[in-house]
Amino acid sequence: MYPEFDRLVDEKGFVLMGFSEVGFAYYFTQQQIHSIQDIENLNTWIWDEGEVFAEEFMREIGFRNPVLTSLFDLKPALTEGRINAYYSPCYAQLPLQWYDHAQYKSEFAFFYTPGAFIIDKKYWQSLPPDLRNIIRQAMDFLLKPLREVIRKEEEQACRGLLKRGIQEWKYPKDVIAELERRSREAYFKFADQKYPRNLIEEILQKLSEYRSR
Repeated sequence: MYPEFDRLVDEKGFVLMGFSEVGFAYYFTQQQIHSIQDIENLNTWIWDEGEVFAEEFMREIGFRNPVLTSLFDLKPALTEGRINAYYSPCYAQLPLQWYDHAQYKSEFAFFYTPGAFIIDKKYWQSLPPDLRNIIRQAMDFLLKPLREVIRKEEEQACRGLLKRGIQEWKYPKDVIAELERRSREAYFKFADQKYPRNLIEEILQKLSEYRSR
């Protein structure tokens, strides 16, 4: 999908230098999840800094009580009991110390959190060609090992959370199936509003092909 993302970013006036990631996020709760209703009743954190689409999407798939706070206000909200569920990669929780407020971690990955390196196109074109070439080479050289380091540290962090007493909770198959069904419907409800319909169709097709192998 890289060429397509590159084209879309270019149309918006930026240059795509490459992708990294924060990793897969998991759903952390203070109680076991046995049904969709259990999820609907939770007060789930959503990052409030520009995450308007995240709130809309979460409501659409059944999270009835989203609570929007900043990244650094989540810890006090957990302590005060205003929030009792959140999503996060494992290793983000260690420096932020959210793990004291969760007892269960979803066994399945809740969603994927990519990161893109982009540069304003006008600024990029103002740089000398030889400097642009050096930057391109540096990004190509650095991003792959950066992703590998992040993935390794994420695995270590997940094991560390389990050692601290958080239990990995296996959600019932019908709950996961229902979340997947609602997510698919939401993908297309927001198509052509938030992203091109043909883009999500192509992503899902390539994902299906990849998983079939």
